[in-house]
Amino acid sequence: MKYNFYSAAIYCRLSKDDEQAGESVSIETQKMLLEDYCTEHGFAIYEIYADDGRAQFSP
Repeated sequence: MKYNFYSAAIYCRLSKDDEQAGESVSIETQKMLLEDYCTEHGFAIYEIYADDGRAQFSP
């Protein structure tokens, strides 16, 4: 019997509406929902990325 193994990266992004709060509740909610989805569907999570809209480098 052949078993398929799937892995996933989770990407969470800050909404423009939530910018004032830094890493917003929406990012935490996205992480939670996506982790639950992956667990329920048999995906192994290899990385979680969060884009809070802040620049990483400044000129």
